[in-house]
Amino acid sequence: MMLSMPKPVASFNLWRFARWTALAVVLLVAVALGALWQWVQTDHFRQMLAREASAALGVELEFGALGLSLRPLPALRVDAVRLKTEPPLTAERIELRPSVPDLLAGRPVLALLSVQKAKLPQVGVDGLLRRLDQKAQSASNPAPKASGGAAAALLGSKLELEDIVWQGPGGQVVGFDASARLGPGLLPTALQLTLRQLRVNGLEDLRGTVLSLQQQGGADGGAHSYAVDLRLRGVATPAERGRITGQLNWKSAPTHVGLTGQLNTQGLDLRLVGKSTAKGLQPVLSGLLDAKTTLSAQAPAAAGLLDALQADSPLTVRQAVLHGMDLAKAVKTVGMSRGGETPLNELSGQLHTQGRALQLTQLVARSGVLGATGQVAVSPQGAQSSKLSGQVHVALGDQALPDAAKGIVGVPLQVGGTLESPELSLSRSALIGAAVGSVLMPGAGTAAGASLGDRVGEKLKGIFGK
Repeated sequence: MMLSMPKPVASFNLWRFARWTALAVVLLVAVALGALWQWVQTDHFRQMLAREASAALGVELEFGALGLSLRPLPALRVDAVRLKTEPPLTAERIELRPSVPDLLAGRPVLALLSVQKAKLPQVGVDGLLRRLDQKAQSASNPAPKASGGAAAALLGSKLELEDIVWQGPGGQVVGFDASARLGPGLLPTALQLTLRQLRVNGLEDLRGTVLSLQQQGGADGGAHSYAVDLRLRGVATPAERGRITGQLNWKSAPTHVGLTGQLNTQGLDLRLVGKSTAKGLQPVLSGLLDAKTTLSAQAPAAAGLLDALQADSPLTVRQAVLHGMDLAKAVKTVGMSRGGETPLNELSGQLHTQGRALQLTQLVARSGVLGATGQVAVSPQGAQSSKLSGQVHVALGDQALPDAAKGIVGVPLQVGGTLESPELSLSRSALIGAAVGSVLMPGAGTAAGASLGDRVGEKLKGIFGK
């Protein structure tokens, strides 16, 4: 007699129950998303969001369409964003994509914040920062919960910036794409930025230049350390035009922010820097720059770091050519020199930076029979120009001089004009010495007299002046 096996009714029913339960959950989620989709597009939701955002920022915010996208993951899309600073800050689209596991757990954490086609005039950015500072100072709690909540929501998220254009107060334009992962303090743990355009007086369009930052170790309180790799390119020549590597350290404290670092510059093509003319960018100095830079800055806010920056850089320039100055001609003519150029076999010095002002000391230049030493300072003079000042002592080798002058000539030349139009001339005391020298030592020309006159002038500045 054969016994029949019972049918697995329980297993079958359990499977069917699980399947129908999953289907019901999917339908409920779909209905909820559909309802949410409809709600975020209503005027009521748009007005509420604009009102809350405006109150948090202290500046009126308006935007166009709102929408939800489901692919590849759910995201909220905001179009035609306009922050009414003077001038306004705008973005064609901002997308916020939440972290689904965190969202299901009731934690509002962003996985992605994407900003596309934004225009950020610096004057408007400064206005927004002032409003935020005023709100923080007027609040009873200087760190409101909204700010803490926003920071927590962005911690660990990915930031994508596409076609962002910054506009400086002097007409400068910088366009870039960037991708970053945000860490504590909303500082990046990793960043890659690529220039799309650059319109800054005195610089070639460095389109294609790539900056990479990578955090070293973990953040220690408000301290962060980054490995830096900057690869420079220019529109005129797509090949790499120099590289800067090193380390930057960022320190944030309640009363100030600080920046220190060490950078190594290798083969920077100085033709990327020059004077802007109708014919294009004309270099003041060409060659390949090698330098080791130590820098530091401290200011109440990040916006003031550039003005507080101090840096020291021993440097050398290979294959150097000085444009706009003919040092040999300046010595031989003993007078104003404009135009020409001086090829140099050796150029080295020590560059000190204080804010936007530069000073080049321990300057040594040699080219064939020509040698020069001295120091030059570059001071900002408005947004479009920089003033030059300093003195160089130029000596010509014996074979280029009359017999009577051999071994004694080191002509002091005053450096003046601007970075865009440099000038060389003799000081008043050197000019007097040159005239006297022409009479007393006609065979030596005027150069030896200029050297003697400057030494006498140093002793008698009250008579001859500078």
